[in-house]
Amino acid sequence: MEKKANTPTEPGLATVVPDSELREWLESGADEPRELIVEVRSPPRQISATPRAPGHGRLVNIAGSSAAGREDRLRQLAEFVTHFACGKLTLLKAAGALALRTSGKDARQIARHHLVKSIRPNRRLGQPG
Repeated sequence: MEKKANTPTEPGLATVVPDSELREWLESGADEPRELIVEVRSPPRQISATPRAPGHGRLVNIAGSSAAGREDRLRQLAEFVTHFACGKLTLLKAAGALALRTSGKDARQIARHHLVKSIRPNRRLGQPG
């Protein structure tokens, strides 16, 4: 029986890797490294706006996952991903993501991790300096 090119070989892979071209590369297990953004799965934030006196705007309250909790998850994922990175791993703390260069075979291993929310192509990996 022949497998279709668009059919993910693993359940949930299409959810983690929404870009079809990137998913095909990942499924091929290619050795050619690519630059990727790996987003960490973190609890959602809840934002509420409370009206204030006229002319004073709104008071915004952000509740949900603490910064320490988000950074802890990012650190845990970074420790796991470090073994698969080809070169330097870049932490994107504000975005809750990692930027790295890795092969298709290794990216597939990363995609299976329970803390990975999504994997996207990185247009340009930031260079220091």
